[in-house]
Amino acid sequence: VLLLAPGLRSAVVGFPLGTAAYGELGDGAPGAAARGWPRQEGGEAAIALLPALDLHAVPGARVAWIGVAAGAVERYRKAGLVRADLVDAPDAVTADLAVVALQAGPRDEAFAAWQALGTSHAEAGVYLDEVPLAQLFARAGAWR
Repeated sequence: VLLLAPGLRSAVVGFPLGTAAYGELGDGAPGAAARGWPRQEGGEAAIALLPALDLHAVPGARVAWIGVAAGAVERYRKAGLVRADLVDAPDAVTADLAVVALQAGPRDEAFAAWQALGTSHAEAGVYLDEVPLAQLFARAGAWR
């Protein structure tokens, strides 16, 4: 039982972001992130940002989904988790909002998104042990 305790604790603490949770041998989520290990696959943590996006995005906002699987965004729309008036943008340069799912290694995608949108902070984020998994950046006037 004692041998299984660290794994159980990691699963409980990491729920529902289980694939981003690492046990004590990997120094938890912070140690795994420092080593460049994968945080998630396909950007599944981005689903936790959808309520904030629904609540705060201005009508008709263009959203760039960076690091989020295209099939996932389609499923979110079909399930009614993404407002119908929000439009997909190909990149952060042409977007009003950017949902950035951080995978592994450096955070270049997040830096490029907030630089393109002219902001210096995330409006919303999903974190596990203070390790960012997904962040939402907004151009001035696109977040209310």
